[in-house]
Amino acid sequence: MTEEARVLEFVNSRLARTGPVQDLALDLMKARIIDSMAMLELVVWLEQTFGLRVTNEHLVPENFRSVAALAGYVRRSRPGGCRP
Repeated sequence: MTEEARVLEFVNSRLARTGPVQDLALDLMKARIIDSMAMLELVVWLEQTFGLRVTNEHLVPENFRSVAALAGYVRRSRPGGCRP
């Protein structure tokens, strides 16, 4: 399963309250899918699922704005990836 598919599955099962997200580029913050509590849940899930360590410097909108951005962040944050 791709990073996009895994992130999309999590967003739709845990965070999307008004219906499933289908557009990988949808701004999850503007759509009010990610708020401060959802961000905490998302960070914990990312760390547990992908073995990442999300630091404060990585908590920027560019990394968390959309499913596509989150998947890109995961790929860059894995060992051997290009850090954001």
